[in-house]
Amino acid sequence: MTKTTKPMKAKPELKLEHLAPYLPYGLKLWHESWECELTMNADGSGSEDLSILDVEEYAKPILRPLSDLTKEIQHNGEKFVPIVELHKIATEHQKGKGQQIDKIVYNKKNTIAQLIFKHVYFHNGEPLGKIIFEIDTDIVCFSIIHTYEMEENYMFVQNQLQLFQKLFEWHFDVEDLIGKNLGISVHELSSNPYK
Repeated sequence: MTKTTKPMKAKPELKLEHLAPYLPYGLKLWHESWECELTMNADGSGSEDLSILDVEEYAKPILRPLSDLTKEIQHNGEKFVPIVELHKIATEHQKGKGQQIDKIVYNKKNTIAQLIFKHVYFHNGEPLGKIIFEIDTDIVCFSIIHTYEMEENYMFVQNQLQLFQKLFEWHFDVEDLIGKNLGISVHELSSNPYK
């Protein structure tokens, strides 16, 4: 009887495609003995002290975990809650702004970040439903949910590319590089380099 062996999973490797979306926004890298910034300008110029090959081999990008979407962060001197700012971008083309936020939630088990608004649907003065802006951080997808009585209607956000660009600009770990040990969380460092 022949013994079958399971194919070994390839060890994840940091590649240029992991880093590229962050480069226009001053991606910072960490190595045991140094920290540097890797940037690339629109004309292709950029960091000259480090080659991409060195980065892929020796350094890790410094990123924010997606659980920070529901927390106040500081980025380039500005303090804000990312999920609130993302909702503003997602709904900038719609009317009916000014909804009051009820709560902001990150469900680690379901990997969902939610911005829940106070009741926005009423009938005879009784609240019937809410609007929820949701980010599924497992598959990184943005949705707006309208709840009405016992129904939930999911609508995908149309300008997802713009929202992803913000996630890259704010250095969020969209591809779980931290979880794959290919990136390092800003929370593991003595100071946050993106403040």
